[in-house]
Amino acid sequence: MWQNEARIAQLEDLLARAVVVEGNGSYDQVALGCQVELETESGERLSLAIVGSHEADIFSGKISDESPLGQALLGKKVGDVVEIRGKKGAQVYTILEIKPL
Repeated sequence: MWQNEARIAQLEDLLARAVVVEGNGSYDQVALGCQVELETESGERLSLAIVGSHEADIFSGKISDESPLGQALLGKKVGDVVEIRGKKGAQVYTILEIKPL
């Protein structure tokens, strides 16, 4: 029973801190709540949704706007190249398309 109460308190806290993000209807740059089509240096294509940290699920193609890749993509436009440096070296992505979720 106490687990339910703890979960309710957690959800109430999330709702109290929630901020509504409204788009301007334009998808000319990467922002929270958009789908981004990327291409790697090797020509592999991937599609990622930019979401808040509580919605992130890499297995469903949803990355947090707070993740290194999410932060690097925010504000970028179609054709921009984004480089992420990590433990396994640099990963380079080209933005092919930006669209609504």
